[in-house]
Amino acid sequence: MFIKNIKTLKDTSLTAQQPPLFVSVVTYELSGNNAELYSRIQELETQNANLTRDNKNLADQLCNLTQAYNVSESNNKDLSAGVQELNKLNLELETQKKNLTQKIQDMTTNSNELNVSRAQWSIASYCLGNTGMFRSYILGHNYNMFLL
Repeated sequence: MFIKNIKTLKDTSLTAQQPPLFVSVVTYELSGNNAELYSRIQELETQNANLTRDNKNLADQLCNLTQAYNVSESNNKDLSAGVQELNKLNLELETQKKNLTQKIQDMTTNSNELNVSRAQWSIASYCLGNTGMFRSYILGHNYNMFLL
């Protein structure tokens, strides 16, 4: 707007009495422009201060988040190592359980066979006939037992 006014004033014929009017117009235009520019500078300085404050706050938050992330990563590594250790221990315990189950099964089988054998001997001792011989068919076994 200022430039347009200057061009308009240059295009008009100036007399010796007109320069003070021209200077007044220019001064008036400059004063208006200065006021607008000063107001705009104040707005920009306020925005700059707000943006600087926001930037500092965001930088602080980033620092805090980075620190929290590093702690989380460390905890995650520790927990992963713990999980691996527990999986290893669990595998060992499963193996021990399998071995102990097999031992219990073997002991039960042996105990049952021993009990059957004792029962057969008991039956044989009570069921002897005059011949001194007892034939047993217990559990599909065919024994000829002779007692003296």
